[in-house]
Amino acid sequence: MGQTITTTQFYLKGRRQSTLTGYLRHKGKYREPVQGAVVVNGNEDGLTSDGFDMSGKVVVVTGANSGIGFDLATYAA
Repeated sequence: MGQTITTTQFYLKGRRQSTLTGYLRHKGKYREPVQGAVVVNGNEDGLTSDGFDMSGKVVVVTGANSGIGFDLATYAA
């Protein structure tokens, strides 16, 4: 019985928050732009001072709502 309730709650939460309507409802809470300028200065090679060239790359960050995940997502933006 408990597993049925948990599964139903998980489904309803996902349906409410992880669909287009959930996205449209929550997108107004995010700040725009996430990062106004690059925080790390570039050098003559076009690389950032930490040595990574992320131009043309796709980055997926989990846990980007707060903490180190948020800072990493801000850096990669």
